[in-house]
Amino acid sequence: MKKRSVVIVGAGIAGLALARFLERDGHKVSVVERAQDFSAQGHSIGFRGVGFQVMDLLGLRERVEATGRNYLVNRSQTMRGRPLRTTYYADHAKAVGGNTTTQRGRLHEALSENLPKAIDLRLGLRPVEIRQTPKQVSVTLSDGQVLQADLLVGADGANSEVRRLAMPGVETLDFGGVYIGMTIKVEHGQPVSDVTSYWGPGRLVALFPVDPGTMAVVVYQDDSYGPIPGDDLPESWATYFKRTFVGWAAPVRRVLDALKPGDDVFHDRIRQVPAQCAVAGRVVLVGDAGYCPTFFAGNGAALAAVGAYCLARCLKAHDDDTAALQDYEARILPFAAGYQANARRMRATLFDRSPLKIVVRELGMKYMPQAIFARNQRRHYRGEVQLSDVI
Repeated sequence: MKKRSVVIVGAGIAGLALARFLERDGHKVSVVERAQDFSAQGHSIGFRGVGFQVMDLLGLRERVEATGRNYLVNRSQTMRGRPLRTTYYADHAKAVGGNTTTQRGRLHEALSENLPKAIDLRLGLRPVEIRQTPKQVSVTLSDGQVLQADLLVGADGANSEVRRLAMPGVETLDFGGVYIGMTIKVEHGQPVSDVTSYWGPGRLVALFPVDPGTMAVVVYQDDSYGPIPGDDLPESWATYFKRTFVGWAAPVRRVLDALKPGDDVFHDRIRQVPAQCAVAGRVVLVGDAGYCPTFFAGNGAALAAVGAYCLARCLKAHDDDTAALQDYEARILPFAAGYQANARRMRATLFDRSPLKIVVRELGMKYMPQAIFARNQRRHYRGEVQLSDVI
């Protein structure tokens, strides 16, 4: 097997998983990350299904599972608090091939702990220029350093700098809405074992208790709720929420009313990176940078891990760099397209504002037989997928 020098931009799930696989195979690996450290912050995410198969190969499954919060149920309600459905996490995990609900930052911590010393990790840096020759690629970093390598990997998320620099023609698909993730210090009075989801017209709010005095909140909403703040300042969002959450259930308003300076807020447009191109010369994209399915897929973290594994296997199978990258692209893009199709269907379900369709959605959630509900969850999160389906 050919030994390569590889620079990975992005120390998230895809970047760190790939670095571990490549280092294990004897490649020279450098990882560049714009953050200054791996703090246990970030919004709530689910890690599901085939992603655990990748963690098994890295020997990290138990560590990743340990980052999770021990939720027992998810109670779905209307925006005003009328019960629709109670889903047990044990049933959900069985349907989708495993599930851990955690914070993104805690997943990053799990992957960065005990990182092999051979991996050159550089924090607080980002790429500003990329140059390629037929035999090499170089990346200039924000501090002026220039790194040269056989391959450059963009694993730097949906707003990838590597993609912008190396593949400027790739356009993202805007889903007409925003995602807001928050961690709010508040005595919320909710059982810490229970997640509650509130469904409204073009908006979903999920409350994830962290402890009796902390609530993680996720909001998906379409653009009909008016101009949003242009920053992540808690006071800006508190004002916005007071104006746009009139009529919502009391637990939602109580938590959002408690948003204050010092709480953590993150927001972004909901955008999909079409699974059409992941390679340009010696530059290759992995995870959200190359094929972000959007938050609607509910399994982007697992897809990122699978992408890392797929690229590592293709590099192991081919000594020729071009052949390896072409093989990776041919395998991962159709696989990612399945997650993206599911995300588009979920968008149609969540962002539909037709009163009739909202009634149909609520009736379906309330009365759908459990076997059919579990089957639909398995299909959406692709719980049937095996790594052997990819490579």
